[in-house]
Amino acid sequence: MSKKQAQSKTTTEKTLLTTVQPTGNDTKSQQYLPLIFCSLLGIWYYYMFSVSEGLYQHDETGHMLDMLGFWEHPLDTMINLWSRGGYKILYAISGAMGEKAIVITNILFTCGSAYLTWLVAKKLELKHAWLGFFLFGLQPFILNLSFRCYPEVPTMFFSILLIFFYLRKQYIWAAVTASFLFTLRQEMAVFAVFLGVFFLVKKRWLPFLLLAWAPIALGCVGWYKTGNPMFIVDTLVQGGFADTYQRNGFFYLWLMIPEIVGAIIAILFISGYISVFTGDKESRKQQFRKFHSVFILFTVYFLMHCVFTSKSFGFGRSGGLGRFIIVVSPCIALIALAGLNFYSSIQASVKTKFKLFAVSFLTLVFYLLSLESIMPAVFNSLVVMSAVDKNAFAIMVSAVIIFLLIILKPQNTQLYAALLAGILFLYTIISVKPIALTAEDETMKDAADWFWNSPYAKDKVHAAHSLFTYYGMKNGGDYRHVMGLDSTTLVNAPKGEIFVIDNHYALKSVSPELLNKSKLVVLQQFNIQGAPFAAVILQKQ
Repeated sequence: MSKKQAQSKTTTEKTLLTTVQPTGNDTKSQQYLPLIFCSLLGIWYYYMFSVSEGLYQHDETGHMLDMLGFWEHPLDTMINLWSRGGYKILYAISGAMGEKAIVITNILFTCGSAYLTWLVAKKLELKHAWLGFFLFGLQPFILNLSFRCYPEVPTMFFSILLIFFYLRKQYIWAAVTASFLFTLRQEMAVFAVFLGVFFLVKKRWLPFLLLAWAPIALGCVGWYKTGNPMFIVDTLVQGGFADTYQRNGFFYLWLMIPEIVGAIIAILFISGYISVFTGDKESRKQQFRKFHSVFILFTVYFLMHCVFTSKSFGFGRSGGLGRFIIVVSPCIALIALAGLNFYSSIQASVKTKFKLFAVSFLTLVFYLLSLESIMPAVFNSLVVMSAVDKNAFAIMVSAVIIFLLIILKPQNTQLYAALLAGILFLYTIISVKPIALTAEDETMKDAADWFWNSPYAKDKVHAAHSLFTYYGMKNGGDYRHVMGLDSTTLVNAPKGEIFVIDNHYALKSVSPELLNKSKLVVLQQFNIQGAPFAAVILQKQ
């Protein structure tokens, strides 16, 4: 190497180091901005809770009631496949303090995920790491699910925590976290296997052994409670291979990405994902080596659920719900931030950037053209893109202009990033609305309101629909007062007990023939005109 080349190389290295070194102002902002952003996000999430009457799915009320009753039967909850033991342990304290404490715990996990997204962005030396708060925290599904009782919320937190520990080479804590993730969602065991291979190659024996702590602990509790030494194996089989839910198709979740994260973030995400695989062979290797933890976690998890919901070869307890993808929402935000960094880089040519942007934008257009086939499968009408009005469209156009300016004038990216954060904020306010009550939700609310204000409120009542219990609790009733419902209960119940029969859950527990044969008198019927859902409150004679 000549002296001139050596000097050039040294200058380049200094330039690169200067690029990633924080300035004095950055150091001050690092002390306050993360806390400010997390606090503002937390306030917004709580506001969304306070104005959201509807539900994404009825599972959230079931999990809420499970948490409230944790201390009444802790071992049963810990080994129940639907309850997910590790999930409910996290809420043992807040569950004893009531519904709002549980909601705040959910919000803290979501805000914690935002904070960790920022920390990981810094560790990956991504410029404008602060933007990660917006790219994660303002995703439509995050805003509407941040406060709800789904295991995906803490799973999201521990998944990005796993990446954080891995990047910092804190392998013991990474192993502890990866093992615990199995108790939140069974398919997360795949990442413990990946880490296990990594630890074996690196001869990290203690982290390797620690990967087994959570399954062993859960297996011992299950063995003690059920007497089945193969409890954990049976749980894996039941949770991973039981074919119980509808299939939306392999590419359903691909097309749902803009709906889950929003159109603006979707463009950056597609750009970031493709950008890692652009350039020459050496460049691609360096990029993947840098971002591999984020890309592997997102890609493996995402493709697993695509396979689960495939109509031709799907298996497992999935069904392709959009909420499952929030587990990797921090990864999506980081990849989107990588896309912004690519557009603002001085190494890549303007021509390459424009090609990548064209591909990303056309992908979004393809999604828009596919809305007619996607939307019927979207649960509870949690729709952002198909409901875009002229104001939201104008904001999206503004975002596209910002992207083009970043490509053409990367030296001004700090200003454009701030403008983009503002545009994301406006787009979210206009496009993301609280989930409204469905006809089924409203019917069960009416049934609960009627019962708890009726002369029968002190009688023993049986219901299969969790909303009857949930809305009854909100109306001042005691959730412990509501018993389960099945055929045996109906046959053996003494005279005077109350039964709430609905045509969604109750008729799966009790056959119509048995209802017709039983001596029951109608106390009240509930049905919103034109809606297929109905409920009736009966008393045994």
